[in-house]
Amino acid sequence: MKRKSAVKVMSPRLAQDPEAIQRFNREASNACQIAHPNVAAVYDFGETDEGLIYLAMEYIDGEPLTQVIRRE
Repeated sequence: MKRKSAVKVMSPRLAQDPEAIQRFNREASNACQIAHPNVAAVYDFGETDEGLIYLAMEYIDGEPLTQVIRRE
């Protein structure tokens, strides 16, 4: 795609839980519907042939939330 992307991968432990997978897919599907300047765009989500469950989204460069929390 020639653009920076962020990829979140579900923990292998959670990937064994059908409820967690269903929740992840529902939330990813809902996130795909949001188009707003303050929300990272979701490009794709799914499962690889190896069983890795992922969410690919817009990469936003900035300060990590953990640093903001420590500072504030």
